[in-house]
Amino acid sequence: MKRNVTMGTYRSPGSKGLPSLGWVKSLPASRADRFLYILGSIYFCLYAVFFILPANGGGMVIQINYIVAIIFCTGALIKRPNAFPMSFPIAMILILQIWSFVCALAATYYLARPIKFGRADTYMLMAMIPVFVAWRTALIQPEFRRYAMKVLVMVFTASAIVAWGQFLRLPPAMALSRSYTYKSIDNWDGHPGIRAVGLSMQPNYLAYEAAVGLALVCSAVIYRKLRPVEIGLAAVFAGAGLFSQSRAGLIPMGLMGLLILFFVIKRDPKHGAKVMGGLVAATILALVIGAKRFEYMMMTTSGNDFSAQIREEKTWAQLEPILPNLPLFGVGPSSGLLLGTGPEDKYVPVGRVVESGYLTFQAMYGVPGLMLQIVAIFGSIVAAILAILRTKDELQGRFLASGAICALCLGINANYFNTFDSYLHLPLACFMAGFAAISPKTPYRSASRFFFGAKGGESFHRRNLSRKLPS
Repeated sequence: MKRNVTMGTYRSPGSKGLPSLGWVKSLPASRADRFLYILGSIYFCLYAVFFILPANGGGMVIQINYIVAIIFCTGALIKRPNAFPMSFPIAMILILQIWSFVCALAATYYLARPIKFGRADTYMLMAMIPVFVAWRTALIQPEFRRYAMKVLVMVFTASAIVAWGQFLRLPPAMALSRSYTYKSIDNWDGHPGIRAVGLSMQPNYLAYEAAVGLALVCSAVIYRKLRPVEIGLAAVFAGAGLFSQSRAGLIPMGLMGLLILFFVIKRDPKHGAKVMGGLVAATILALVIGAKRFEYMMMTTSGNDFSAQIREEKTWAQLEPILPNLPLFGVGPSSGLLLGTGPEDKYVPVGRVVESGYLTFQAMYGVPGLMLQIVAIFGSIVAAILAILRTKDELQGRFLASGAICALCLGINANYFNTFDSYLHLPLACFMAGFAAISPKTPYRSASRFFFGAKGGESFHRRNLSRKLPS
């Protein structure tokens, strides 16, 4: 029987659209593309599983993933180099990396600090690895985006379900918390209440997982009615975010809740009224029944938060000689300030993690670096929203929505967490530039005009996704 091949995938005669028979059935026809597709899928699965692994297991996964990424990138560049579509967040990350090199050179001249090429010097370039792998894999098979979304939702759902168990004090879930986090979740910083962590190290990380999971699932309401399973997942994620008792994490969750409710009521007023009533009833019930378990969120303030006091009195105090005296270039890339590796020289005599993304950038890259960081974060939100308004591709819109939420979480949490080198910046780049950049449908052109650039999207899409391989 003659083999029909379109967009690099096996298809039976008479079939229409992308294959829907599962991951194996949608393998590309070309051996080289098939090899890269499998490698990219392995990389992404390990990348997703990293979110729910304890700290002692996550390091090994990262090392394995680096090896997979090196093989993938080498094969992709040898097989066929392609023009990488330059989205706004990727462009800003590259600009920040260039400014980092400029500050490093300035530090050698003004401060006699040596130039290094460690993690603190190149971590923004390293953030491009998942972006390139995701983009190149989705280029080979656009349906990969759908599989990737399912994997992410499953991973975040697992963490959210464990968070429910921790809030209910189920023994297995409480035992898991002792394997994942460094504090007691029922006595966090000496305060009463339950701060669930799910399958993560910190309650704020759980809040981030819940926010991104909610965005991936419920952003479909922009294009259609939510299915029952999506409403159920929304309840799971919303509960997990609430149980984390992360005030910073509740801000994006609350904004999303209002937007989701708006679209639900807009599409079906009667159904929207039921959802609103159920949401209000569930919230009141949770607060009444579990009032004591929410005591941390209700009782703690910046004045009696032990972690905040340590951060302000000791951690941020190490920046006092830097910020007023080195406003233009800062001290350059510093593993002490970024990674907490200890004293470096007279300019970084303590070397503790700053625990503030904004202060870290100001100390290392000066005021221009701080301004570029703010533009990168909040400009990405604007770019994603504009792209959502211009595309009719549901899958692309859902990844863009999750990217906007990633950027919002990043901007809020960067006030108290060094998030540019921990949990949030890689998914932000991956969602917004890796998956959203590839759409098999024509509405991609209108979105590319602003978000990806006219030439970076249309000609690239026309050359590669419309090609036919020989049978």
